[in-house]
Amino acid sequence: MASVNKKGVCVLLCVTLFLLAGCTGGTSGPSLISDEQIYKGTDGITMEFVKGAPPSEAFDAMRLRIHATMENKGAFDVQEGYLALGIEDGYMALAGNGFNLDRDHQKRLTDRHLTFNLRGKSLDDPIGEETLLSIDALATIKDDQATIHPALIQITTCYPYQTKANADICIDTDSFSLIEREKACEIKDITLQSQGAPIAVTKIETAMLPQDDNTVIPHFIITMENKGKGITIKDDLEVIRNACTSSPFTREREEIFNKIRITAYLSNDDQPLDCLGSGEQNVITIRDGKGTARCTPHAGIPAQKGTFVTPLRIELDYGYTQTIATEVKIRRIAS
Repeated sequence: MASVNKKGVCVLLCVTLFLLAGCTGGTSGPSLISDEQIYKGTDGITMEFVKGAPPSEAFDAMRLRIHATMENKGAFDVQEGYLALGIEDGYMALAGNGFNLDRDHQKRLTDRHLTFNLRGKSLDDPIGEETLLSIDALATIKDDQATIHPALIQITTCYPYQTKANADICIDTDSFSLIEREKACEIKDITLQSQGAPIAVTKIETAMLPQDDNTVIPHFIITMENKGKGITIKDDLEVIRNACTSSPFTREREEIFNKIRITAYLSNDDQPLDCLGSGEQNVITIRDGKGTARCTPHAGIPAQKGTFVTPLRIELDYGYTQTIATEVKIRRIAS
């Protein structure tokens, strides 16, 4: 009788554990996230000063610590990002080694410049990497006449980034409905929101242009917007790095800003479409936060193919730069 009771207890215990596992969803593990959630949002690298570092006020000859968080909130991994520190000479100087490096993500170039690597969001890491920028500085007032001076601190990042957008497009080789048949889809404008990057593809317009050889060439008008807090730079690592220097603004520097390189593919074809922006092949100029490109395939689509849906893949490559700034009031100690 005792053995029967013991067996019953074991069965009851197993059933209870099974029910508990079902209620809690089984073994714990990383939360599931979809591609749609990864490619969502309008941030790339974000920066923010840590409260109290630097302090709002400091006395002459006082040592202070500058802290700022950097996080990749987008869906693209940053390799060889570039950072420049700007402090007001005569009122602030670097102390000790200046940068206190996070060696997993940062590498010193000069006393005021470093490179950084930060992975973006992914299915394995839905948050993206973060690093802390830590700088030792010394407050100083060299102006004999000043008793208080607001000293400016600036941190500027310049880094390569990419936007990927996908949409199902309706291709209609009989857009004037000359042939009486049922159509699988209808041509219409497509509106998009964000793709996990500061530059977003926001609209795709489609037009069909019949050709004399009984083919149709689709034209795609692709609109993109700068939804981030910075500006774009020409997609070139050397140009991106130089954009973070303090060299004076010239016409040559003007030509590198507000540029985006576009590559688009129709269906599963590896042959990119011909895209024309503001006069330069595959390069778009952003004006007032927006830019457009007209993309077409190299060859027409035979009219007998009728109406069908096919994917359009868009890739935007660019550099991106942004700056955060704060002030520290430097006070002279009364003698």
